[in-house]
Amino acid sequence: MQCVTISNISFSKSSKAAIKDIKRKNQISKILSEILPTGMIVNIFFGNGVLKSSYNITQTDFEALAKAMKSVPVIHRKVVKDIAMMQALSHSGKESNFWKGIANGCGIQ
Repeated sequence: MQCVTISNISFSKSSKAAIKDIKRKNQISKILSEILPTGMIVNIFFGNGVLKSSYNITQTDFEALAKAMKSVPVIHRKVVKDIAMMQALSHSGKESNFWKGIANGCGIQ
C-alpha cells in the first residue's frame, strides 16, 4: 500500500486511546533497547573483582544479547501493526485509512 496524505481527520475515543498506547509502547521499546546492554554490563562488572569479571565475560552469551537487541524493534513493529489493524477494522473512512497506513508502515508527518 502506498502512503497517502490524510487531512482533516478527527479521531474517535478508541483511536485516541490506541495512539496513546502506541506512544507508551514506543517509550517501552526505547527503554528496553537501552536496558538490555546496560543490564549485561552491570551483571558482568558491578561489585565484582577482576577475576570474577573476567570469568563473567567468558561466560556471557553476546550472540544472544545481539539477537535480543535485534528482536526489540521487530517485536515492537508487530505490536504497533496489530493495534493499527484492530483499529482499521473498527473504523471506516479516513480513520480506517489512517490506521491501514500505520499498519503498513506509513509514518505520521
